[in-house]
Amino acid sequence: MDGKSFAENEMIIALGVTLSGQKMVLGAIETGTENGQVCRDFLTRLQERGLQSEEKILFVIDGAKGLRKGIETVFGKQAIIQRCQWHKRENVVAYLGFAEKVALQTRSFRLMRFCLRRLSDFVLRTCFRVIASPVFGLRT
Repeated sequence: MDGKSFAENEMIIALGVTLSGQKMVLGAIETGTENGQVCRDFLTRLQERGLQSEEKILFVIDGAKGLRKGIETVFGKQAIIQRCQWHKRENVVAYLGFAEKVALQTRSFRLMRFCLRRLSDFVLRTCFRVIASPVFGLRT
């Protein structure tokens, strides 16, 4: 789940991944902000459309407090919240000088590409089997 800015508006998008690795857009809303109430209402509508939460659900988000608050309010202990490693890395890189940024980004990109090529299928299947419920049957 993430918020993106387009012109003066904010879009919040929820993307699900099935056990087979298929990505599905679960929902998107246009809003002026990414606060907890907006996120709560958005997630509540996803539940009303059929998003199931009998088992735990893994949410990968950036550091936005509104997203976290909305998830915790709607899903409570059923939510497992993981900070997006890409966003976290970008926040750290922002504090580095130019030369350090270039060196780190080059190494990070190579390592990420290597890991994604070899581990993504295994990691997705393992994560969803162990800690997250599959996302099926959403009604539109």
